[in-house]
This record gives sequence, structure tokens and C-alpha cells, in this order.
Amino acid sequence: MVPLPFFLETALSGPLQKIATSLSTQVLQFLGQPAFAEGNEILFGKARLQVAPACSGLRLFVGIVAIAYVYVVTVRRAWWEKAILFAALVPVAMVANAVRISAAALLSQYGLMTHRTADQFAGVVIMLPLAFFLFALVLWYLGKLIPQVEVMDMTAVVKHSRL
Repeated sequence: MVPLPFFLETALSGPLQKIATSLSTQVLQFLGQPAFAEGNEILFGKARLQVAPACSGLRLFVGIVAIAYVYVVTVRRAWWEKAILFAALVPVAMVANAVRISAAALLSQYGLMTHRTADQFAGVVIMLPLAFFLFALVLWYLGKLIPQVEVMDMTAVVKHSRL
């Protein structure tokens, strides 16, 4: 693997930090927690959680790309469905990262783990399986939206009708 160029990583991590902070705050508020975003910090209870550049989700995005690649290679679908799956990469990565940050905040807030341990735990145990599930959900939805139609070979029908 070749890492992203430094200028590209710094250019992307800032906006992704803001999006991650905003989405994580909304997830925490949805769960009934008192959370407010202030810049790249989440005011959560008595704690101030810093959403660092490493929390932008840019590095774990590679793992999510790998999951999408596995789906594209193993699933028998039309090319346009596979293209939609790849188009869902960015939203899936953002949602999974927001859930990871929120889970880490909850685990550290309630004293179950330190913030660093909770962040690492949530990254491996929550973010990647959630991305796997979200891609499966996209494929399931596409299957419901546009049902597969079986093509029938008319020569087989004609042969059986002559008997």
C-alpha cells in the first residue's frame, strides 16, 4: 500500500473531521445523550472529546474500500449495481466513522474503557462490521427496488410442448 500524499491527507482530513464531529454529535443526541459540537470538539457531559485528524476516518476508509471490493468480486450482480455499491463508499464510511466515534465516547463516558482503548475497540469491533452490514443493506435494497427477472429460453418451452 502506498499512503496518500501528505497534502491530500491534510486537505481531506479537515473537512472530514468537521463532518465526523457533526454526525457523531447527532448520533449521540439521537441516543438521548447531552452532546454539542464546538469546532472539532464534542461537549459530552462533563468531558470535552477532541475529534483529532486521526478520527477523520481517512485511514479506516481503506478497510472499507477493501470490504466493498470483496462484495464487488464475490456478489453476482449487474455492473451498474456494483457501481452503485462503490458510490455508496463515502456515505458508508462517514456513517460508520460517526458510529465509531459515538461508541467510543459512550464507552469512555461511562467508565467502561479509557478513551484511547475505546477508540481502538470501536474502530475494529464496530466500524468494519457496520460497514459490511451497510453494504449488504445497499445490495438488499437494490434487490428489492429492482427485482431480478429470469430469462427463459423459448426453445426449451417449444420442445416440451411438442411432447
